[in-house]
Amino acid sequence: EMSTKKINPLEIEKNLAVVALVGEQMAHHVGICGKMFESLGLNGINIKAIAQGSSERNITAVIDEFNLRKALNALHESFFLSQRKKLNLFMIGVGNVGGTFLDQIAAQYDYLLENEQIEIRVVGIANSKRMHFEVDGIDLKNWKRTLMEKGTGMDKNLFIDKIKSFNLINSVFIDNTANAEIAGLYKEVLLKNISVVTPNKIACASSYENYKELKDITQQYNS
Repeated sequence: EMSTKKINPLEIEKNLAVVALVGEQMAHHVGICGKMFESLGLNGINIKAIAQGSSERNITAVIDEFNLRKALNALHESFFLSQRKKLNLFMIGVGNVGGTFLDQIAAQYDYLLENEQIEIRVVGIANSKRMHFEVDGIDLKNWKRTLMEKGTGMDKNLFIDKIKSFNLINSVFIDNTANAEIAGLYKEVLLKNISVVTPNKIACASSYENYKELKDITQQYNS
């Protein structure tokens, strides 16, 4: 049948994982499937296959194993943490602007969590010489000392690789520099479903073609 082209040959994909959403009477709740797939899609997680059990108590999806932790966190946030949203920030540039911003986050952390249901974790920080990462969030009360004592040599490409390897939900790259090389990293970041926030005007004030390409990528990848 394969030789006569009646059926296609088998293709085997490895390093996959199965994620199941389980609950009573899911069939009677409209939009559960849509909410699940939207949550995964907004975090850049591609679904390889889907199935719903005959008991109508579970929805199953096959995804890349690399995205397993990210998928579990995304679904947990969507279905079990009410309206609370966790943001994971990676920041280059901790001078006057960036340093003040970190101090503001520290001062407003409890208020944002209680009143806006937003939990902000600063996972990575860097200046022109050093960078430091903590997956559970950097203590912002001592971030200057931490960067000085625990930081490693700054490498802009390695910084971006770290963001991608952490693969955290709701990741945001913040560029507080006026550096064209850092602005040149936006495309790579956006293509990984990571949002960009910046006062750096270079990317948006360069060629229109570059600006339009970045805007098109944000539309396509929900970043």
